[in-house]
Amino acid sequence: MNLALAAMATAQNLVPNPSFEDTTACETPTQCTLLKATDWHNPNTATPDVWDCDLNRSCGADMEPNGPNGPAYQYARTGTRLAGAYAWYGAGSSNTRDYLMCRLTTPLVGGQRYVVALWVARKRTFSLAVDHLGVWFGLDSLYEAHPNWLHVTPQVQLRDPNSSYLIEDDLWTEIRDTLLAAGGERWMIVGHFAVADSVNGLVVDPNDPDTWAYYYLDDLRVEPVSGENAVSGPTEQQPEIVVVPLGDGVDVRWSEGLQVVQVDLFDAGGRLVRQALPETSGPDGHVELRGLPNGFYVVRCSGPTGQVVTRFVK
Repeated sequence: MNLALAAMATAQNLVPNPSFEDTTACETPTQCTLLKATDWHNPNTATPDVWDCDLNRSCGADMEPNGPNGPAYQYARTGTRLAGAYAWYGAGSSNTRDYLMCRLTTPLVGGQRYVVALWVARKRTFSLAVDHLGVWFGLDSLYEAHPNWLHVTPQVQLRDPNSSYLIEDDLWTEIRDTLLAAGGERWMIVGHFAVADSVNGLVVDPNDPDTWAYYYLDDLRVEPVSGENAVSGPTEQQPEIVVVPLGDGVDVRWSEGLQVVQVDLFDAGGRLVRQALPETSGPDGHVELRGLPNGFYVVRCSGPTGQVVTRFVK
């Protein structure tokens, strides 16, 4: 089975319209130009963008080298279109956030590892930078009727391997990480998920006229990892977690080999509903999560040796 899954995993990008080339309703006004890219959605009321370098068939905001956006001109990495999003307005300022949401072509397989990646460039003339962009995966889509940060916790944080912050503004930079899927995740949201005062950011150039952090995005990917490490299931070598019912809650237990320092509990929408710090770790480690309403949950146990994820229904 592992060999079959690995064979199926060869370079299969699960992100539809990953470089925003397919567009629709170009002449129709929309809340945000991101909605002109097919398969892409807006999970809040902010206004993420699609930029178009094809000025003859403009669909979205014009990326015009001699126009108002000229000093921040960035040609698409692939094709002629790219997306753009505000990630941070600075400490003590607005909590407004832009997000990009899509439905993956197939659900993620539990225990399978996936590469999550995109190409990013900081918009020139914008003075701020953040240390990462987050990616959230869930069983269903989200929508919150406000323009601010979403109340979910991303499973993946994408960072520049050569810098502590996403500061590159001339060249496209690939940022990537690996996700261990819980199983069934079908929707993906990209953006920054922290409130303003908790964002790890900095001022790149205080002389820039726009005092925000804004990023161009292109070529998003979610691909199964092929090879011997593609599928991770409980084995004699790999630790596992067991969820035991407790009436009004559950007892989360983990096997020898996983030194758990934090337990995170998510609901079916991917929202973080509980965090626990176990007093002990090791082969007899466990933590009780009491007072849980009936429903579907995902539990993640994390420690210095890695993390393990499982699902359960109470």
